[in-house]
Amino acid sequence: MKEASRRVKQLLEAISLTQDEEIDCSTCLDLVPIYVDRELAGADAARELPALRQHLAVCRECLEEYEALRDLARLEAAGGLPGRDELLRQLRRERPEA
Repeated sequence: MKEASRRVKQLLEAISLTQDEEIDCSTCLDLVPIYVDRELAGADAARELPALRQHLAVCRECLEEYEALRDLARLEAAGGLPGRDELLRQLRRERPEA
């Protein structure tokens, strides 16, 4: 019963976020890199791109894509991403030749 109650609450929240004009997933994913760049620059990306923020609030798939790109961008900005050669070495270790 708790799961059903939680799902009803999620649906009601999604309905309350519905706007007269919304963007689709394709448009959202086109804008996500801009949104992430604006966030990392310290801008209020949610205010600048409210339709994208609204879409992320109701679309789990797009939210996951946004979070992945945001996390990678933060790692890159902090110098935490390995270089190409290191990535290739890691892949070879994880997937040894058969």
